Amino acid sequence: EEACGEREEGKQAKRALTELPGAVERAKARCADYASARSAFEDATRTRTLALADASALGNATVERSLTLWCDAHVDRTLKKLQGTLAPFRELAELCTTIVAGVAETVTHDDDAANAALARAMPLLAGLHRFAFRA
Repeated sequence: EEACGEREEGKQAKRALTELPGAVERAKARCADYASARSAFEDATRTRTLALADASALGNATVERSLTLWCDAHVDRTLKKLQGTLAPFRELAELCTTIVAGVAETVTHDDDAANAALARAMPLLAGLHRFAFRA
């Protein structure tokens, strides 16, 4: 059973390797979209903070509630757009995870070079996951 599992991991890793170049290109193509969406989200968050402080200073609860609803909706819209730009990075993270898992299954413990490469890949993979799945 273990041998079958290892072979399946290897097959999945090979499939992921063939899909990797396309995934990298899709992620690269969305970098500008991500930067723009991130900037819009940060602007919306800043605007919300400033607008609510101004509304609070006016002392009008009705205006404050209305502005809060509008600002929250605006922040939510920009967050959804930001999350949408992360899909290619998530795909890339999942492919890389599959590849690393396949390599890890096939590496023998006495293969120092492969073990060193895996050790270097793990922090990079963890960083990619934090980026792709944080929003």
